[in-house]
Amino acid sequence: MRTVALMAWDRYPQLRRQLLETLAASRGVEFNLVELFAHGDDMVDLGEDEIAFGLLGCGADILLANTYADEFPAKARIAKKGAKLLTKALGGAESIAACSLLSQSQAALASERQRRHGTEEDAVVHAACADLVQRHYALPRNVVADLERQRIEAWEWADELRAREERGEEVPENGAESVAAQRFQQWMTFRALRLVLGHWVDSNLDHIVLPDTGYDALLLGTADAVSWGHIEERRMRFVRAAHAMSLI
Repeated sequence: MRTVALMAWDRYPQLRRQLLETLAASRGVEFNLVELFAHGDDMVDLGEDEIAFGLLGCGADILLANTYADEFPAKARIAKKGAKLLTKALGGAESIAACSLLSQSQAALASERQRRHGTEEDAVVHAACADLVQRHYALPRNVVADLERQRIEAWEWADELRAREERGEEVPENGAESVAAQRFQQWMTFRALRLVLGHWVDSNLDHIVLPDTGYDALLLGTADAVSWGHIEERRMRFVRAAHAMSLI
């Protein structure tokens, strides 16, 4: 049994245990909340199970942020209720599926960015990481298809924003790619919450803050305030480990 250091934020240990400890035990992975690799060397000598679990843990960090009312993408009282329901659901099959969805979303976003920057080889590596997570923590086909649809729509919108800019029209100052990425992140967070909370989300859509194509809504940051960029730095350690071990 090996130890995988999951991206532990000191205020989250109890929630992370509730979400992932039982799963780790069932997969033969020793669950360790210590950030052994957060500021040190890249991980070596990890097997496929450990790396897949580590990638899943990166998605878990995004989900866990929404157990706090001020992060949950809803209005006031509903945000508090949603965060409470999500906390109670941690550890169930739906919450693990949500972690898988968010982990695969991280990989899809990284892959798209690399492809658009002309680094096709790196894009393939990130896409393979999504496949690795899917092999170990499979999502239903319709959920995977929805992820792909959201990715395509977000980047089609980025292309539309660029076209508007070229025509001299006003566009968000932080750039088409950044806005498209933010929209994708927000939608996938919503999809993950819907996986866990199901009917409750559907019955409270009037109170849920959804991203749309309006500039103001996106620039206000209407979904989770988790820094995907910060988690991405940590995710890359597992990506490099997987690549070094020829697992992807």
